[in-house]
Amino acid sequence: MKKMALSPDKVFDLISKATKTPVEILDKLALFATVDLVANGLSNEIIAKKIGIDISDVEEDLAKLSDFTGFTESVSFSPYFIFNQANEDENKFRELLENQKGLDKLYVFMVQYTKLRKELNEFYGIT
Repeated sequence: MKKMALSPDKVFDLISKATKTPVEILDKLALFATVDLVANGLSNEIIAKKIGIDISDVEEDLAKLSDFTGFTESVSFSPYFIFNQANEDENKFRELLENQKGLDKLYVFMVQYTKLRKELNEFYGIT
């Protein structure tokens, strides 16, 4: 018997029906798997290896939230922790990061990441 491969959209539809979870939420859960690792300071390369995708897929996921392109090398801090420590205030966030170069777009990414996290938390209560 010949096995037929299902398209990713068909798989999401089946999961959506089985779990009674809207496809939009499943899409956001898949996105969260990538961007959560970025928000905690991992490089695009490490993320790609950890979850078994191409670096271009990591970059594509990041582009869905903002213009921030991620990290070429993992950083020694958690942007999410610093964002919370700054109470989501942009000036305080930059101050805590000591105005490191190349992180200009990180604040907007963190705002969008936090919105995504809150939305998933409202639906699932898990983030």
